[in-house]
Amino acid sequence: MHDRMTAMESQLQQLLTSMQLMTDQMQSLQVNQTLASALPEIVVPKQTNKAQMGDDDMPELEDDPLFVTAEKAKPNNVPKAEQDERFAKLEEKLKQLQESRNSLPFDLSVYEKVKVPKKFKMPEFEKYNGTSCPKAHLQMYHVRMAQYVKNEPLMIQSFHASLTGPTLNWYIMKNVNLLDTWNDVADAFLKQYKFNMDIAPSREDLERMEKKKSESFKEYAVRWRNLAAQITPEPTNKELMKLFVKTLPYEFRNWMASTYVENFNQLIPVGEQIEMGLRDGWFNEPTHQGKRFTMKKDKEPTTEVNVAYAQLALSKAPMVRVPGNQQDGGRVPAPRQFTKRQFSLLPGPLSQVLPILQKKD
Repeated sequence: MHDRMTAMESQLQQLLTSMQLMTDQMQSLQVNQTLASALPEIVVPKQTNKAQMGDDDMPELEDDPLFVTAEKAKPNNVPKAEQDERFAKLEEKLKQLQESRNSLPFDLSVYEKVKVPKKFKMPEFEKYNGTSCPKAHLQMYHVRMAQYVKNEPLMIQSFHASLTGPTLNWYIMKNVNLLDTWNDVADAFLKQYKFNMDIAPSREDLERMEKKKSESFKEYAVRWRNLAAQITPEPTNKELMKLFVKTLPYEFRNWMASTYVENFNQLIPVGEQIEMGLRDGWFNEPTHQGKRFTMKKDKEPTTEVNVAYAQLALSKAPMVRVPGNQQDGGRVPAPRQFTKRQFSLLPGPLSQVLPILQKKD
């Protein structure tokens, strides 16, 4: 940055020098034109016949002061029209240079106030594009420029390096670098992008978020969680997990539905495992016959199971009447209530499950 400023100052000095030379040339042309117009008109006497003129009638040209002056102050032989044309061209060129100097998009004099420390290296900033909190960006900028916070000119002239897109255009078009103090720059920045602080995200914003194809599951989870932290009041941990799972692609929701986790932090490693399995081909895509999946294990055969739920018809147990004795008064006892036994559902058709059970026996 110091080298660029030195080069720009050198170019400005060369421009001023050339303009001074042109001004001197114009002044010299004006002097010559004034001198030529001030000379008296020389009247040459008519020549007469030498025979008719005597010695007394001949003018003494050598002693005539008029001719002596004309000889000493010999005017420029350039015609007046040509001089006027050259003068007009120089005047036009000087005018163009002055206009070009005034039309520069920045004032180089502001850089004279900047004292760049030795071995200064511009920090790497996270570029602000005008869509996030401006106050947070200023805090980040202060952290990166902590060594130079007392050097206000350097803080002002380096602020553009942390901006991009529309915010950088705002910095240039509004001549923010011409402000006197760093507080003025910070106040103007906060005032310009304060609307980002007023617009708070809502639950609808969380539900509309989607995982990009280019980002990993962890990156998306962190981005989603950062947005959820800005909601007031913040949802409970259970609500966060429900909202987050709804925004996931189908293949993630399909496998997470059968997973139990207690908090959002446990959800991230589970999602990473599913992401790895989908990438490495651990799971097959569902078919029209039902959910079919294969789990690959090292050095073990893969068993394919059709997860179809079969409904078993349970027959009702017959009612048994027990004959009464004499104490019962011949009354028929109430029928005994039988509870239905609940059987575990088979994970597939009996034709496929039976061979597996026989092998285990």
